[in-house]
Amino acid sequence: MKWHIEYSKNAIKFIKRNNLEKTVHHELKKFILRITGKPMNIDIKKLTGNWSGFYRIRKGQIRIKLFC
Repeated sequence: MKWHIEYSKNAIKFIKRNNLEKTVHHELKKFILRITGKPMNIDIKKLTGNWSGFYRIRKGQIRIKLFC
């Protein structure tokens, strides 16, 4: 299965400014492994309301919103 990941312009700026490339990449990798059935220790929450269809990954003070 192929995955396509897009970042908003603001997200790219934030990630580069705070040197979070490795952290974000690692959390996305763990998310993909978790939703494909492998047990991973990751803080994921399925969002509701206007954000229905999105997931939120939390790593400390960082929040990553994903659409699946």
